[in-house]
Amino acid sequence: MKIAIFCSSTHKEKDLYTSKCLELIDELAKHQNQIIYGGSKSGLMGIIADRGLEHNLEVHGVITKDLSHKETEHKNLTSLVLTENMSQRKYKMYELSDAFIILPGGTGTMDEFFEIYTLCQLGYQRKAILIYNILGFYDKLLDFLDGMVENNFLDKRFKDMLIIEDNPKNVYELLENYKAPRAKWSEK
Repeated sequence: MKIAIFCSSTHKEKDLYTSKCLELIDELAKHQNQIIYGGSKSGLMGIIADRGLEHNLEVHGVITKDLSHKETEHKNLTSLVLTENMSQRKYKMYELSDAFIILPGGTGTMDEFFEIYTLCQLGYQRKAILIYNILGFYDKLLDFLDGMVENNFLDKRFKDMLIIEDNPKNVYELLENYKAPRAKWSEK
């Protein structure tokens, strides 16, 4: 399985977030998954890429030409795709991937998450989205989505389609067994 991982390029701390992300890559390596990610050697991006490479996984980066200089692109990847802009970058990552994992991150990670989440609701993609909720990092976001459901701005089936997990040992099986919901505008 080719798994896109969205995460931070700035988080550099050797902390529980880092160790839980490394555990996740260790678990994915047991199934010889390929990793698709943002192409940087910085932050959690670099940490997960390095760990994947240590396990001899294929690790594919997708980065914009200008960010390849600013974020310092990873030089030891299986492949690196350079795009003209962020929209092309996200599209290429979606195109290359069979499933998506959202690690802790900032606004860039949220941009990637909400775009792929919206595409799924509209039926443009039917791939699994797993939120890796380390230390409850995404609890407030999940509460916010619950509020959208309660106020009729989000259909409950789309909240329920998200896979929420904090145990790396469960991630592969959850992705493997995912069934996409009926798209927003499809026939009932």
